Amino acid sequence: MVTTDPTRGISHGVYLPAGSGAWVSTSDKNKKKNFEKVDSTEILEKVACMPVEKWSYSAQDDVRHMGPYAQDFNTAFGLGEDPLGINTVDADGVLFAAIQGMYNLHQQDMLKLKNYISILEARITQLEQQIS
Repeated sequence: MVTTDPTRGISHGVYLPAGSGAWVSTSDKNKKKNFEKVDSTEILEKVACMPVEKWSYSAQDDVRHMGPYAQDFNTAFGLGEDPLGINTVDADGVLFAAIQGMYNLHQQDMLKLKNYISILEARITQLEQQIS
């Protein structure tokens, strides 16, 4: 078991707060480097093409899981330390970017629809004036 204590500066990248049932990943911007913007629409497209299946680990007959395979994730994104594993920080980051990509596409579609509605309303007004 790895013991971490962020109050003393001892950290392995994650810690389990007292009384909590979930790990906290270190994500302080001051502890990061080599920043690079991502194209959220491109990330969304890669996520959409990635196989996601239900499966069981070989050692767990009756336990079901769901998710992508590390090999596909690594091919699509090239993130993390191990091409046969998916780091939860990377999975979270990819999903955040994909959600942003979906939001951006939604905003673009809504703008197109609003413009189209305006054109149709103007045309209806013009037609109503012609028959009056």
